[in-house]
Amino acid sequence: MIRHTSNKNLTLLSTRLWRDLRVQSESEDLIVNYLDRIFDVLNNAINEHPRTFVIRCELNFPSDYYEPDTAVISRFIDSLKAQIKAHEARKRREGKRVHYCHLRYVWVKERASSHVWHYHVALFVNRDAYFTLGLFKSGNRFSESSISESDNTNMSDRIRMAWASALDLRLDETRGLVHFPKNPTYSLDVNDESFDDEFEDVFYRLSYFAKQRTKHYGNRTRNFDCSRY
Repeated sequence: MIRHTSNKNLTLLSTRLWRDLRVQSESEDLIVNYLDRIFDVLNNAINEHPRTFVIRCELNFPSDYYEPDTAVISRFIDSLKAQIKAHEARKRREGKRVHYCHLRYVWVKERASSHVWHYHVALFVNRDAYFTLGLFKSGNRFSESSISESDNTNMSDRIRMAWASALDLRLDETRGLVHFPKNPTYSLDVNDESFDDEFEDVFYRLSYFAKQRTKHYGNRTRNFDCSRY
């Protein structure tokens, strides 16, 4: 392992295994410090929620929007947490069973060939509370009132509403800014006989967040962050 040339506090990995887990280092080095933290978040999630649901998404900015710091992603996380709490509160009022959900996350801020920044985000929730991503509501336009908890809001709706809130935009103005990649979700169950294989698959997918090529240093903003516990 070697030190990162732009940030001496970071260490790079060039091998295809880390802690005996496969990682995406085929085309470029990965940042070991980030792998450590991704591993911790994943383990913290399954330790608290033995059945954990993992969601991958990409959050994009409008072409005329630029966020010089990472306050926007903090607002996104806070909005999503608030929606989950509101969902739990509604179920309690209705006398339904509530499965507590501690939202955890990993995000990375990137800028590739274009000058537009974007975020890759992984979200970790209690699978007993949320076990599917769902589909966006149909229709050509969206409004904040068109999606509500009483309308059987799904996780894709909540994520989009949280990004609209973070950007301080109407929901219809954010259409196309939230992208879910192919195979965006994983279900982990510590009691399932396939758990070890699923864990390895999830970590391999998330090791993408640790690639060094699209990270930029020196502008006093964070490129990576995650839940602390």
